[in-house]
Amino acid sequence: MVFSFFKKGKADEPTRAGEVMPAPKPAAPPAAARAVAPTTIMKGEPIDQLTTMIGDLPSLGGMLVEESGFDDSGVARALSPVAEEAAIYFANNKPLDAIRVLSEWVKQPQARDDVQPWYMLFDLYQLSAMQQAFDELCIHFVEVFLCSPPLWRGKKLAKAAPAAAPVANKASNYLALTGVMSVDSKPQIEQMRQILETQGELQLDVSKIQALESSGSALLLQTFQKFRRSGSKVQLGGTGNLIGLLKKHVQDAGAAEHWLLLMEIYQLLGREADFEELAIEYAVTLEVSPPSWEAAATRMTAVDSEPAAETVEEKPADVFHPQGEITGNIQPILQAFRAYVEAHPQVVVDMQDVTRVDFVSVGDLMNELMNLMANGKQADLLNVNELIIALFQTMGLDDFVTMHRAKDRTARAKK
Repeated sequence: MVFSFFKKGKADEPTRAGEVMPAPKPAAPPAAARAVAPTTIMKGEPIDQLTTMIGDLPSLGGMLVEESGFDDSGVARALSPVAEEAAIYFANNKPLDAIRVLSEWVKQPQARDDVQPWYMLFDLYQLSAMQQAFDELCIHFVEVFLCSPPLWRGKKLAKAAPAAAPVANKASNYLALTGVMSVDSKPQIEQMRQILETQGELQLDVSKIQALESSGSALLLQTFQKFRRSGSKVQLGGTGNLIGLLKKHVQDAGAAEHWLLLMEIYQLLGREADFEELAIEYAVTLEVSPPSWEAAATRMTAVDSEPAAETVEEKPADVFHPQGEITGNIQPILQAFRAYVEAHPQVVVDMQDVTRVDFVSVGDLMNELMNLMANGKQADLLNVNELIIALFQTMGLDDFVTMHRAKDRTARAKK
């Protein structure tokens, strides 16, 4: 029996969390003459309920897919004119033009009503390796939507920490902080001050700290700030242990003192990118303004003992993984896709490593997905960047697939 995908429209199907819903498409007018309705966003949930996870893809072995973040309550959302214009520019390999129209748009009052162009601009900055512009947009995004922005996924561009030798054997200027840091740790803090006064320099080992109370973090924060601002000759060793303890408090949304101490450590290590990312998370979680980056004085050095090796995420074998730009003749990709479809009852495509799709390829992809639906299957596209989502919506490809944004796209409308 031939499956007809025209018998049942999307309006008749239940809405799935995480899906990018297409706009209703008129049959007659051409694309250039369409009048696109502005995006309508439902007011979001409280900040502490930003993220909703779903797990409706059993073949992924437990992989979770996150919803787009806006609560549309099953209402289809139209693609805005600026998003369509930028998508066309990017599909034609004109990223600078796309950046121009989007960067101008996010400054307008109506930018508060539609998050999609923001995500498109984030992706353009990411693909163009424009981290400074990305970070500046993050700050503006938090001010508008009161939630975490997308994450920078490229290589960190943090400043290199000053070169320093490991902490030497226990010399007269050596001090190791031990046990639980709390209000009772004032004698150790006083000992630090005395060593600096008598020896002129301090080798401070924080690798033996076992736990931190908020009062202990406050003591260390005040002390480290004095060291950094005064240019005291201090070498800080064993920072990996201290960072690990503080990260646990941050993950549990602990006291502000733990957050501020971790940001101070990042400043001492010269890790500006990590500092800025944590500052944004701090502002969103605790709803207060974060501190600003202040470079450490030249005489304050630190040894970052955290492992530098990056872990490589292993991709599931039952998911199709295209890569790079899908442009021009894509028959080799389609042949590999057909082989994958024959071997898997559920079609799941991870688009995380796909950077761009051009207009020629969209036509070929649409034909392939229509054939897939005619055979009783439909593809789930995971981790689709917002530029490709907008292009697929513009060309009507979203009628034949279910698209899921990346997990960090959890913005909700400002209450």
